[in-house]
Amino acid sequence: MGSRIPGRERPLERALRVLVVSDVSPLRVEGGAERVLRELAAGLAGRGHTVRVVGREPEGRPVADPPPGVRVRHFPVTRTS
Repeated sequence: MGSRIPGRERPLERALRVLVVSDVSPLRVEGGAERVLRELAAGLAGRGHTVRVVGREPEGRPVADPPPGVRVRHFPVTRTS
């Protein structure tokens, strides 16, 4: 696995299951928050972790596919919610 935790002598021996909840979507990169979310999820998946992202449904159609190994689920939000 090779992942390291600061202050820990040996690397993690098993993959983690990671859930990231956000008010932006990694499928429509329009600003810094979306970019950070996408890069974080892709980096964790690239290290062998199981990654799921739950985020706000983007306005319009998503413009990108999820990063490899990342599952994305959107929740609808209206201007009144």
